[in-house]
Amino acid sequence: MEPEQQKSEFNDAINWLRRINFSLSVSDLASQERDASGWFHGLNILFRELVTEMDEDNIKKFKELQLTINSMIYNDLKKNRMVSTNNIPPDIYTSLQDYEIDLRQVYKKSGLQTRLSEDAAKALK
Repeated sequence: MEPEQQKSEFNDAINWLRRINFSLSVSDLASQERDASGWFHGLNILFRELVTEMDEDNIKKFKELQLTINSMIYNDLKKNRMVSTNNIPPDIYTSLQDYEIDLRQVYKKSGLQTRLSEDAAKALK
């Protein structure tokens, strides 16, 4: 059993949520532009932010998925098929989309999208 960590007067939750929002924005923009590499790296940023909300099995699953997708993108670039950012092969597109959906489910299950109160002003008091 790990010793209990000392609590801080400071809370990093707002910054953490901003980083999650940033990674979602990067991923959304890259997917709209059909930029496989940008989309993948945006999702990896999101993974790193959500890793504290995952158990060891989930972390292992996502790391394996990262290796698979990275290999797919690298091999496709090596074959020079993805010449333009608008030319993501269907297998890579589907893998990136599934990766994003799985990460978003972790985000939702963590409770970070669920409001405790309908009125945000009351929640902050």
